[in-house]
Amino acid sequence: METAAATCYASKLFRRSTQILELTKKRTEEQSLHDVMFELSRTVLRPRSMSGLSVDCLDYGLIIDGATLTAVLKSGPEGNYREVFLEVSRNCSAVLCCRMAPLQKAQIVKLIKASKEHPITLAIGDGANDVSMILEAHVGIGIMGKEGRQAARNSDYAIPKFKHLKKMLLVHGHYYYIRIAELVQYFFYKNVCFIFPQFLFQFFCGFSQQPLYDTAYLTLYNISFTSLPILLYSLVEQHVSMDTLRRDPSLYKDITKNSLLRWPVFLYWTCLGVFDAVVFFFGAYFLFDNTTFTSNGQLMTTNTQMMFGNWTFGTLVFTVLVFTVTIKLALDTHHWTWINHFVIWGSLLFYVIFSLLWGGIIWPFLNYQRMYYVFMQMLSSGPAWLSIILLITISLLPDIIKKVLCRAMCPTPTERAQGTEKLTRGPADSTPLPSHYRLLKGHAADSSRIHLGVPETSALGMPEPFPQKLLLAQRPKGGGPDLCSAVGPCVLRLSGAGFAYYAPGPETSV
Repeated sequence: METAAATCYASKLFRRSTQILELTKKRTEEQSLHDVMFELSRTVLRPRSMSGLSVDCLDYGLIIDGATLTAVLKSGPEGNYREVFLEVSRNCSAVLCCRMAPLQKAQIVKLIKASKEHPITLAIGDGANDVSMILEAHVGIGIMGKEGRQAARNSDYAIPKFKHLKKMLLVHGHYYYIRIAELVQYFFYKNVCFIFPQFLFQFFCGFSQQPLYDTAYLTLYNISFTSLPILLYSLVEQHVSMDTLRRDPSLYKDITKNSLLRWPVFLYWTCLGVFDAVVFFFGAYFLFDNTTFTSNGQLMTTNTQMMFGNWTFGTLVFTVLVFTVTIKLALDTHHWTWINHFVIWGSLLFYVIFSLLWGGIIWPFLNYQRMYYVFMQMLSSGPAWLSIILLITISLLPDIIKKVLCRAMCPTPTERAQGTEKLTRGPADSTPLPSHYRLLKGHAADSSRIHLGVPETSALGMPEPFPQKLLLAQRPKGGGPDLCSAVGPCVLRLSGAGFAYYAPGPETSV
């Protein structure tokens, strides 16, 4: 018991200010289980309901052993202690379960899963006695260690060391959720944009089931024209850098409780797709509304003098569609590599080349070619180019305005972190700080690794901690004050227990 408690203090699950509550066999022998549970509920739950108490004063840690847990999970004549134990555990900063059987570990996870909040549970273990717990949790992680590979073989993810859990959750888990959320919403969005103009077209063709797009476009839209950009996005997108996610774990709160896959977000993407589809269809319809028959029986628009038929109309709508949904994904991309540029702009180029070849060559294996010379005829008209650019701009404008207003009025912590990263990215040429700036170290400080703490930098009025890159000041051209003279003296937290004071002048003790 003492060893387990010491481990919790060493891993910072328990702090010095944590009030330890015990629910052990030794205590239940001195008092009845009913009295112990009543005392715990009175200690933990009642102060929480009282107002005017700070969170630091209500920091509790619970220790329970296997024998007592068996009694708690059983429904006795004096009452059901499951709900009381669950409520007490939810109001504690950490719960230490020691001397547990493998089945009891799984029962703890099952109890948490069945709570009214229905949280997503994660279990991590390194031995065969942790297999039941790993299988019961939503996400099971096995550590490949000296106790064998049973836990790793029965887990969803396997890691070599426990310290890798931080990067796995805060970095890779964060990235995975952002990518999969964008992937799901974007697929709905681009297919609403694709199908809804076809639906609207039926009201103008007498419900004759005449397709708006050519069969080649219908087949290749989701296979070739728009598939690779979102596929690459779901593999390599990094909306925030890895260093920022590891340095600021609070950014994970932005994606908790499935925030990006809720109904309001889904309805926004769906409404945006419907709006863009209406712009595609009616924009092309009203821009080329007035048509007349020529002497050879072809249709020509009176205002643009352009040959115009239903295939030209459908090709114009489809061109605006492909460019809009691809540029929309480009606007959502934060991490650009040469692969992103190649895939996104290459997909648009492939569509143009395919359309030119599909309509510019007489293919011998086709019985008829209804798209012959349609695409080239459309691009030979100046108003068609203007219409394509205008409709793409109108379609993307509402989403751009929404993003700008949200970032300006109520930015999320992730958006603030993105802004901080852009500000801290500077030219590669950086000069060291002048020699008259002294770094004064406190006790037990490691001067080789310097980190800026949030409490110290908040006094400067900056919402985010300085990155390590700011330890190098870039002197502007022509002289002038550097970074430290601009922000004044500040306190730095070192990787040890000491502190450092950054200010010009001779050394003094801290």
